[in-house]
Amino acid sequence: MTPHRKWFTTYRTLTPPTPVTLGDDSTMQATGIGTVTLHAKVAGKIHEFILSNVLFILDFRITLISVKRLASAGLSTFFPGNTSHCIVYQGKQQVMT
Repeated sequence: MTPHRKWFTTYRTLTPPTPVTLGDDSTMQATGIGTVTLHAKVAGKIHEFILSNVLFILDFRITLISVKRLASAGLSTFFPGNTSHCIVYQGKQQVMT
C-alpha cells in the first residue's frame, strides 16, 4: 500500500474504491491497484523488486510492504531490536533495508 501514485508502472482505477482495514481498525479507501518497481542499493549493488497488486491509498501517510508477500517470493525479513528498520534477505545476501 502506498500514497505515491507516481511510483506505479502499471495502474488500474478501482471502481468502486476498495475499503482497507488498518491495524487500528480504521478504514481507508484504495482507489487504484497496480505494479511498483523498487530499486535498493546494498553494498554498491542495485537490486530490483517488482511488486504486484500494490494498492494506491491517497490519504495514506506511509508505504507498507507485506512480510507475508516477501516470504512467498522467497525472501526473508529481520527486524533488529529497538529500531524501525526491516532488513530483507535473499538467502544469506542482504538485498534491501
